Amino acid sequence: MSGPSGDGQSAAIDRSKLAELSGGDPSIERKLLTVFRLANDVDVAALKEALEKRDIVSVTRASHRVKGAGRIVGAMALADICGRIDHAGRAGDWVTIAANREALCRELDRVNACLGTLDRTPAP
Repeated sequence: MSGPSGDGQSAAIDRSKLAELSGGDPSIERKLLTVFRLANDVDVAALKEALEKRDIVSVTRASHRVKGAGRIVGAMALADICGRIDHAGRAGDWVTIAANREALCRELDRVNACLGTLDRTPAP
């Protein structure tokens, strides 16, 4: 898990954060990830829609939610990107928001791929 967040080299989800949150219980980790995925899918859809509509209030709100949820489960690069979008939204800075859009899409793909892998990992 080396490299700065958002570099594509660090893990999409830091399993140590999950272990810390779940007390190391794999079944609790799975439940946390299931809840995260459901909520994150809704929040990401809202974020993408807000980006398309250039609705800065909704961009800020949705990116803030994705940022917080990402930090909880250890999706740190996703949280960092959304943090930049959240901060830019509060400043009314569409240039920075647009500059982070591609990184957001890439990181969402990485997180979802990681979630898919974790879903297929059998619990001990």
